[in-house]
Amino acid sequence: GFPTILLTHVPLYRKPATPCGPLRERLPPSAPGLEEDEPNSLRLGGGYQYQNVLTQLISNELVSKAGPNLVQVYSGDDHDYCEIVHREFNGSPNEITVKSISWAMGVRHPGFLLTSLWNPIDPVTGESTQKGSSPTIQNHLCLLPDQLGIFIHYASLLGLSIVILFA
Repeated sequence: GFPTILLTHVPLYRKPATPCGPLRERLPPSAPGLEEDEPNSLRLGGGYQYQNVLTQLISNELVSKAGPNLVQVYSGDDHDYCEIVHREFNGSPNEITVKSISWAMGVRHPGFLLTSLWNPIDPVTGESTQKGSSPTIQNHLCLLPDQLGIFIHYASLLGLSIVILFA
C-alpha cells in the first residue's frame, strides 16, 4: 500500500509536443492549457549513444514493473524543469524532469527540487493515520541565482575599475 517512486536518468516516453508546463525556463508555454506545445516540450529524438526520452516499450515495461502504486517519477537528462502527468499509465503518475544545478548545461537559472515525503502509516498498528486527503509527496522547485549574470556583472566592474585606475 505504500506509494512507489521511480528514479530514472532519461525521462519516460510521452507523445510528441507534450507541454512541460509554466516552470520550464528555456521556452515557456505558448499559451496556457495547450494539449500540444512543441517549443515547451522535450524533443523526442536521439543520436549516437543517447536519446532524449526512453522508448515507449521500455517506458511501459518500467512502469509495469514498478507496480500499481507508482505515483511519482523523477528524471534528469534534459537539464531544464519539465512536469507532466502520464495519463497513459495506470494511476497517472506525475513525472518531474529535475532542473540542473549547473549553469554550464545551457540553463541560465540553475536549481534543484525540494521533495517532502510523508508516510501516513502508524508503525505500530500498520494503519493509515491520514485524516484528510493531504498528499504524501510534495515538490517545490528551488531556483539559484543567475550565475552567468553574476559573472558578467563582476567582469564589468573589473573593466570599470581598470578604466578608472588608468584614468
